[in-house]
Amino acid sequence: MQSIPRPTDERVILQPLPPEETTAGGLFIPQTGRKRTHRGRVLAVGRGKVTERGVRVDPSFQVGDVVIYSEWNNEQRVLNDPDGPVVLLIDDVLAVVE
Repeated sequence: MQSIPRPTDERVILQPLPPEETTAGGLFIPQTGRKRTHRGRVLAVGRGKVTERGVRVDPSFQVGDVVIYSEWNNEQRVLNDPDGPVVLLIDDVLAVVE
């Protein structure tokens, strides 16, 4: 596997997680019925966003966290791999999964 590049200030690199194969009740979901998830594992994080006043705001997540990210984002694929990592803005990360 190739090494993951270091993202710039307000960017994050995520590995999207595969869709769930079963429901909460244990029913199997066929391949055609699976929806794309917007969950991913954080592989690398930039230094944080800089406000208009020049103050750096640290991200509220770290490498290894599983996060939920916005469906409507400008993701860019890393390493030209359709199943590989994506680069997003830190603001596109909506929540950390505990």
